[in-house]
Amino acid sequence: MHPIWRSSEECASRERTTERQTALQAAFKRIADGETHIDLTNGDIGVNEAPKLAAALEGTRVSSLILKNNFLGPHGIRELGRVLRQMRTLEVLDLSQNFLREGGLVVAQLLSELPHLDTLNLSANDLKDDSLLALAGALMHNRSLFTLNLFGHKGTAACAMPLALALTTNTTLTTLTLGSAHVDEHVACAVFQALAENRALLTLNLSGVYLAAPVVEACAAALMANRTLTTLNIGNGSRVIGPPPPPATRAPLDDTARVLEMAWAGAGA
Repeated sequence: MHPIWRSSEECASRERTTERQTALQAAFKRIADGETHIDLTNGDIGVNEAPKLAAALEGTRVSSLILKNNFLGPHGIRELGRVLRQMRTLEVLDLSQNFLREGGLVVAQLLSELPHLDTLNLSANDLKDDSLLALAGALMHNRSLFTLNLFGHKGTAACAMPLALALTTNTTLTTLTLGSAHVDEHVACAVFQALAENRALLTLNLSGVYLAAPVVEACAAALMANRTLTTLNIGNGSRVIGPPPPPATRAPLDDTARVLEMAWAGAGA
């Protein structure tokens, strides 16, 4: 690389770093001034900044914390989790796109410790089965969460029954997003089977899920039994392997004047 170009890139990088640090300091000041909605999206917050953010949040009454698209990772969320579990006023927590991985276990614990948390976004964090199983277990007892976003996680067959059990026992969750091409067929089937008994869920997003014939059959049976779901999204790239569900499966929804948004793709790839 030409020395002049390298120098220009280095200067630009230093400027971006300075800008992010300035923005972070400004956010810390807003926290200190008592603001309750803190948005640190794209804040370049990693494991080194997590303790500083934790210190700034300690003892505050923040109700909405948006940390979308940062670099917390499992170590960063552990640092932050020590303070988050004390934030009894927290209602909205967005940790999407933070490379949390096994750090999802920390977040699952928060569900039993934050009495007013009603919205949790964990999308695109590469959560593995242990984290998803812990979240399913927490959902069985949680009575505050209304919205949970788990988009983009693989969820193998091991998660199927715990997740289904959580959905049959939870009475407050109204919006669940599990969309991803990586969701296991057994998980999708289990979710639909639980839907037949669930009486709280209003919106289920499974967009992008690879829909094999057993999943379609489970979906059809669930829709015949369920009387609360208003929106089901299996569009935006979902694929149905086999014929679409029979028209009769829509009748109960139409009869009760509920809205059903279903984008059935054609058979095959």
